[in-house]
Amino acid sequence: MEKHLKKLGIVIPDAPAPLANYKPYSISGKQIFISGQLPIKNNKLKFIGKLGKEITKKEAIDAAQICIINIVAQLKDACSG
Repeated sequence: MEKHLKKLGIVIPDAPAPLANYKPYSISGKQIFISGQLPIKNNKLKFIGKLGKEITKKEAIDAAQICIINIVAQLKDACSG
């Protein structure tokens, strides 16, 4: 999967560290549960606010894409790479 994403120009970074006191994921049997993700890129929260007020539709789409990439990064970490 990672090779396919790389062809699309998407690089999966190391999983971001939690911003508070929680586990980024937990494993139960054959299932992995990922905690809520924030749009963290390069160890910085990229967007804060509500759609239509503090952030634009384009910024909201970018934030969602960052969150999805972070979910994949957490899965990669949970599966030991």
